[in-house]
Amino acid sequence: GAILSTVLCTYFGVHALFGALPILIYAFFRLLHADLVNEKSLFSRVPRGH
Repeated sequence: GAILSTVLCTYFGVHALFGALPILIYAFFRLLHADLVNEKSLFSRVPRGH
């Protein structure tokens, strides 16, 4: 998403964000789903050294 935003900014200026926004929203919801469903059991685990 960030690379696409950078490339589009050179051509469309501020309006390039609207081109990359769907990709960024998709990535956000994939990460949110992974945290809430797939990796839910890892919330209670404390990292070593803390």
